[in-house]
Amino acid sequence: MHSPATLRRVTQVALRRTAAAARGALMPHTWWNATLGPVPVRSGVVTLSPPRIGDAEAWCAARLANQARLQMAFPAETPDWAAGQTPLHWAQRCIELRSAARRGLAYPYLIRLDGQIAGEYGIDAVDPETGTGEQSGWVAAAARGSAVAKAATLLGVMRAFTGPDPLRRIVGPNAVDSPAPGILLENIGYQREIVLTGLRDTSDGPKDHEVWVVHNTPQVRAALREQLAALRV
Repeated sequence: MHSPATLRRVTQVALRRTAAAARGALMPHTWWNATLGPVPVRSGVVTLSPPRIGDAEAWCAARLANQARLQMAFPAETPDWAAGQTPLHWAQRCIELRSAARRGLAYPYLIRLDGQIAGEYGIDAVDPETGTGEQSGWVAAAARGSAVAKAATLLGVMRAFTGPDPLRRIVGPNAVDSPAPGILLENIGYQREIVLTGLRDTSDGPKDHEVWVVHNTPQVRAALREQLAALRV
């Protein structure tokens, strides 16, 4: 049996989370719904744009063009991965993402390079109680190694850290057998805190993941701004 103090704490947490959800429903967030950037890099101009239903055709084409890289990390709900990359799937996902964003529970964006979809960057699973969100994303093979992923991550993190209801920290899980994203996160200023066994299911089965974390401090925000400025050409 739980002690009275524990029950009070659980009740307080539940009430705060309910209040946060109610605020999101009554006063939906709109500030996230704007394009971030531009950041000119050597390979083109990087922006982050909020997801829209009209992006369906371009999103499907980008996903299918990068199937070999994406189907392992982002399993589809259908047995045939390619069959799950449809305009209907995008429309459903887009509606869910925008709904979560309006409630302050997600920061979803499409990565664009010279206006064309070159990946996705998002922070979701936001916990209003702790101010913590979890990032994920992918960059098209043609845009890898060209500062696109770094620019997109910096833009997304800065938006989450400087908005009207800023996050306190962002968590970035990364598969241990895919070191490149971890190197990027470390260069940006994330700290590796732990390795979790079998954290994510992939098409190859459960995989161990490093957990990288960046905290919202004045020093971190200043460093992020400096890195964004250094990327511009």
